[in-house]
Amino acid sequence: LVLSQQSLDPLCEVIHVLASEVLGGALQSELAPHAAAALEPMLLQLLADTRERLTYRVQTYVRDEIRGFDHVKADWHRELLRRLPAHAQAVALASNGSPAGDKTADAAAT
Repeated sequence: LVLSQQSLDPLCEVIHVLASEVLGGALQSELAPHAAAALEPMLLQLLADTRERLTYRVQTYVRDEIRGFDHVKADWHRELLRRLPAHAQAVALASNGSPAGDKTADAAAT
């Protein structure tokens, strides 16, 4: 489950719960001492695996999203989104002869 997690937030939450709540005292108070001693190595390994997965996902995020950021593509995308409403209105004008959202033209057509 931990190894398949792609998002950073759930990994951080698992680390927090394991480190502070489970291994930080709840394990000892809720279970018999021999049961807690039996679970502790497994939980410590799970904590280590989760920390390793978080480290890997952060490195991947930095590589893909921050180092690989292309401001030219981002600017092009922003400009495309800015022009999209005007383009949609032009397409509507070309298809029915009236601006999209023009209620008088819609009322006259009915």
